[in-house]
Amino acid sequence: MHMIEELKELWDGVNAYDLYGQCMFKLRAAVLWTISDFPAYAYLSGWGTAGKLACPVCLEGTRSRRITDKQCFMGYRCYLKRNHSWRKSKEYDGSTELRGPPRTFTGDDILKKLDEIPIHTHGKAPSNSSRKCKRGEKELNWCKRSVLFELPYWSKLLLRYNLAVMHIEKNVCDNIIGTLLDIEGKSKDTLKSREDLQNFNIHEELWLKKDLSNNKLEKPYASYTLTREECKDFCKFIQSVRLPDGYASNISRCVTDNDKLGGMKTHDCHVLLHKILPAALLPFLTDNIRGTLIELCQFFQKICAKTLQIFYIEELSDGIVIILCKLEKIFPPSFFTIMVHLCVHLPDQVLLGGPVASRWMFGTELHMGLYKKYVRNMSRPDGSIAEAFVVDEDVTFLSRYVSNIETRFTRPERNWDIPSPNHKLDFFNSNGRPLGASTIKLLQNGDKSFNDLSDSEVALEHKEQFPSWFKNKVSQMRVQKSPLANDDLYSLSQGPLERYNTYQSCIVNGVRFRCKEHEDTLKTQCSRICTEGDHDNINILYYGVLIEIFQLSFVLDWKVFLFRCKWYNSNPKGRSIVVDHNLTSINTSTDWYSNEPFILATQAQQVFYLLDMKRGSNWRIVQKVNHRSIYDIPEIMEETVNNDVFQEEESFQLPPFQPTEDFIESLSLVRLDVPSVTLSDQLVVDLFLNQNQNVDKDSDLDEDFEEGNRFSNNETFLSSDDTKSYKESKCDDDADS
Repeated sequence: MHMIEELKELWDGVNAYDLYGQCMFKLRAAVLWTISDFPAYAYLSGWGTAGKLACPVCLEGTRSRRITDKQCFMGYRCYLKRNHSWRKSKEYDGSTELRGPPRTFTGDDILKKLDEIPIHTHGKAPSNSSRKCKRGEKELNWCKRSVLFELPYWSKLLLRYNLAVMHIEKNVCDNIIGTLLDIEGKSKDTLKSREDLQNFNIHEELWLKKDLSNNKLEKPYASYTLTREECKDFCKFIQSVRLPDGYASNISRCVTDNDKLGGMKTHDCHVLLHKILPAALLPFLTDNIRGTLIELCQFFQKICAKTLQIFYIEELSDGIVIILCKLEKIFPPSFFTIMVHLCVHLPDQVLLGGPVASRWMFGTELHMGLYKKYVRNMSRPDGSIAEAFVVDEDVTFLSRYVSNIETRFTRPERNWDIPSPNHKLDFFNSNGRPLGASTIKLLQNGDKSFNDLSDSEVALEHKEQFPSWFKNKVSQMRVQKSPLANDDLYSLSQGPLERYNTYQSCIVNGVRFRCKEHEDTLKTQCSRICTEGDHDNINILYYGVLIEIFQLSFVLDWKVFLFRCKWYNSNPKGRSIVVDHNLTSINTSTDWYSNEPFILATQAQQVFYLLDMKRGSNWRIVQKVNHRSIYDIPEIMEETVNNDVFQEEESFQLPPFQPTEDFIESLSLVRLDVPSVTLSDQLVVDLFLNQNQNVDKDSDLDEDFEEGNRFSNNETFLSSDDTKSYKESKCDDDADS
């Protein structure tokens, strides 16, 4: 409560002194929003994040249904247009969809709801100490009235609580990987899930079937699950991944001995979902399943971009609904946890709160991990954290006034770079910081590596005579003290010195580059590059690999870094480059522009290559790299309309996000090339025992049909005929068991 009182005081304003203006002024402050993980969301908002109304955005309009032992959150067709053809189909969740999207609640609406909730003491009921207090019908999932509503402006904010995109990515990635690799404890394709399919009357081909020959149940092999051999190939691909220096951790360490993935951190899932998983899925699964999962990965990649525009957000809002509807037709209901449901609200929060990068929880989790390391007395963790935090603040304050020693404020970064020179010619601005020892070589006129080979006599004569003419001309202008003959032009006309240095690695613009020969034994790859150039009057991207790093010296002590590269054939009209699901794949066995291998170091953009298992060992998938702490600031023209959500990374560099609705209605989810799995007797016994224990929970399933008390449009979840047939099939199943 002391914090709320101080926030109220800051809202009214406190007296502060302006040292620069030498006057007093009113200092005001306000809480813009909160950011937390999903369990802490319930403590901040007062709305419980568990149960059938777990969504804190939809509130009482949450669309959920009861399945075995849990709730599933489906029904994303309600966000489609009223006349959409998918609404009439029963292959998604066993029913047609007639409802509209859930209602949006304002802060004033929430306050009215909270005023209707009776006030009661928490804990055990007074009449029975062994029974907890039950919520009333009007309480829904409200646990308490958030103390933040005491702030006079809190109910007027459009965005009060942020969803943690980091944790959503982690849970969605775990759902996908666990189901694809059939990881025990993480897979959503369990025996209970197959029973849910039968209860929902969908995907009949995936139901548990009884083999009359041995009187045992069989589990058909689903199309969204990889076989044992495919799991090995998938894990081999993950083990072959090498990322650029400083981009992410070594993700190959997540591969376990039994060809599964485990121990992935939140940032590992972030990189896996954005860059690696779309390339890993290319040789596996069917076109519909693979395409839908790649579109989901591209959704997260697009929504986490550092630059977003309004029309991009509108495309994301419509696209995620299409993707979730297609996922409903592929995966069982248990796949759709509350974290999958929250994806549908992310575009709206980006539209209100701006780019995700300003609302990440990576920094918060990093500090929380640091605070946990402060604990020395396990019986008093809060005291240990508070004491260590005060000491850390004192040391940080003192370090600002200490010179001649290295502190956290003066410590250089790992890939620190020298200041960029400010020459009039951009040629001399190509500088960098070399790493390691250099090799001194002599530059000779007959050196073929620096000569442009050409069969044209005019070009050959021009190449032989132009350097001497240019040198004499500029020297003459220099003698005449012409203002055009500046230092940069004079140094360029004299040509490079005979001696030049070669390096194995260097840092240019904060990015570490390394020669291919030097990194073959390392866990990272920093030699793959691309650059823009013209080909047949068309601006294209040239992809290649860095072979050697040159440092040329000129008079007046000017220095220039050059990269000698091997270019792969990236002609868009040829057959050596393919674009599949917005993924660019190139053939690395080709050779292109071998007579023009050099570029300036500042012209190189770092990329990394992934194996293309779909096309062969010589093909590589190109993924661009956006390094941390490196910003491309766009030049804002005066005519630019200021309605964009700006961030540090350009979103137009990402592939276009266009989810397709070309989905096969009668999609078969059973693999015919893999035999069904015969269940053991113990698994069957456990399954039926679990069904008998959950008979009392069937009433919760019936409550889901009574949507009139929950939705403002009073539309039923199923028609009366569908509800009757569903209950009859349920009774028949119980009788057979």
